[in-house]
Amino acid sequence: MIYFNRGLPASELCFETLRHTYFFHMGKGIPTVRGDGVYQKALDFGIEKLNNGEWLHFFAEGKINMTREFSRFKWGIGRAIAECNKFPIVLPFWHQGMDDILPNRAPYIPRIGNKVTIVFGEPIDLKEILQGMKKRNLCPVVVRKKLTDIIEEEMKILKTQAETLHDSLL
Repeated sequence: MIYFNRGLPASELCFETLRHTYFFHMGKGIPTVRGDGVYQKALDFGIEKLNNGEWLHFFAEGKINMTREFSRFKWGIGRAIAECNKFPIVLPFWHQGMDDILPNRAPYIPRIGNKVTIVFGEPIDLKEILQGMKKRNLCPVVVRKKLTDIIEEEMKILKTQAETLHDSLL
């Protein structure tokens, strides 16, 4: 099976100039409008791609994290899982140190020689949980939140592991 990588980057950041648009278009980015909620066209298109067996990368915090503090995840990820015709494989990962390579502040010049740590978690199987919620006929808001919360909790664990590993390798 072939997997195509797609992401949901913020339209106002990644598609604001012709050069950025070309770059993110070549990376199969789907322009996502922050603030348009879980029923926007970008997420509809992403769910369609999941249904075709494609890979969809979520930036689950829905923003650039300037403070490195953990932010609650946006419910679009829960909606995508809940509305997908197939049960997607959810593969969580956390990276630490990317802002040492390309700072989040000016001057935005890549800095070579820095370290990035990536920690992958086990795939999260949400099939039984989702089936149980559908059998109980829970409202879509509750389903989205529960699915998102499960992923968020796993990501908190991965964040701690990545930070610990990253700091130990300095």
